[in-house]
Amino acid sequence: MKAPQLIPYPQSLKLLEGYCLDLDNVENVINSKIAPEGYELTISPEKIVISSSDSTGRFYARATLSQLIHQYDNHLPCLKIIDSPAFSWRGLHLDVSRHFFSTDYIKTLLKAMAAYKLNRFHWHLTDDQGWRIQIDKYPLLTDIGAWRKNEQGDTYGGFYTKAEIKEIIDFAAQLHIEIIPEIEMPGHARAAITAYPQFGCNAEETNITTDWGVFDQVFCVGKEETLSFLKDILTEVCELFPSRWLHTGGDECPTKSWEKCPHCIQKAKEVGLQSVTDLQKWFTTEIAEFLQTKGKAMIGWDEILGAELPTDNIVMVWRGDGIDAIKIALARKHQMVLTPNLFYYFDWKQTSAEAEHGSFGVTTLSRTYSYDPLAAIDKDTNKALILGVQGNIWTERITYPDQVSYMAFPRALAIAETGWSKNKSNPAEFLARAKAQTAYLKSLSVNPCQKSE
Repeated sequence: MKAPQLIPYPQSLKLLEGYCLDLDNVENVINSKIAPEGYELTISPEKIVISSSDSTGRFYARATLSQLIHQYDNHLPCLKIIDSPAFSWRGLHLDVSRHFFSTDYIKTLLKAMAAYKLNRFHWHLTDDQGWRIQIDKYPLLTDIGAWRKNEQGDTYGGFYTKAEIKEIIDFAAQLHIEIIPEIEMPGHARAAITAYPQFGCNAEETNITTDWGVFDQVFCVGKEETLSFLKDILTEVCELFPSRWLHTGGDECPTKSWEKCPHCIQKAKEVGLQSVTDLQKWFTTEIAEFLQTKGKAMIGWDEILGAELPTDNIVMVWRGDGIDAIKIALARKHQMVLTPNLFYYFDWKQTSAEAEHGSFGVTTLSRTYSYDPLAAIDKDTNKALILGVQGNIWTERITYPDQVSYMAFPRALAIAETGWSKNKSNPAEFLARAKAQTAYLKSLSVNPCQKSE
């Protein structure tokens, strides 16, 4: 293949903090025939032309220009690119409950996402180990629920004020990234119950744990006051976040406390359930219908498939290879975001080296890249039900920002390419290109793992 003609990039194109370009002197053309988020980019010695149907497409063309400048050592190749995404949801998730990360680091992560056209940031704000979002009506959620004692006896924690969250939302919007908040319920509730014990099944005092795992302290869904408490919280969250989606968790909820709770036993009888263990199905439907009254659609981990859900609710498929959950969701015509832990959990090790940092098994870069979101879809199935893909960064054992960056990248590049490219390259070629992105990632203040397999 003939090498492209290279031209020095115009000095009027100023790099903005390393992730996009000021294109005041570049010709922008509106073309309604180009797919949403897509663009056509033409670079010639005379001019640079960007054609798109929306501002997001223009932004992504700028991101491509920025990558090309780095790739070609402050030059631009003369070429034409016609580009549009394979999936509308190209996401990254960060758990800030197990370990807290500053707004400055959140912005760093968002900039790196934007550089590779990732467009959904799933913000895991609450869990057993910490409540990280200000709720005006219930100040103890952050006064108590945001703090714990570490193994050395020191106080650890933090939370985001509403002003800080609005700042992050606005910053992300400039990068064409939508923020999806997650408020876990009915399980993973220990931080909230520590702050407000009356919303658990008993009045026992509990502490925010420094352990990791699944705990029996869950919200008492048999009490009307618990439902009111959760709906009050969701109301404030709905008012704060402009996204039409709100993630309510729904995973890993033991029923042990419900089975002994007179409130839960009575509620199961009132709503006609065969067993108190079915309360989560009823609760999930209640919350989904409440969010509809707020103009929101619920997202939940794939355990929510046990409930009768409105069809606009999204299922986030996470367990194993995801195939069983995908088949159930398809049969019920639910849209899905695919994040199977065998491929897309970034707290897992990146290499097989014994000393490699990470939990559970090994998810190499090549394994992440190998995942085919449409593998379980037959030719007669509506492929539009697969919204896209997402990588999840769980932080039980990820303590510092540099560890987040190390664990997320370059595997997030595999998510980005799977979500964007309709025809992926062979794995060896991708691995070479991912390795070549190291310098560019460092220019974004992201230090990736460089030992990927």
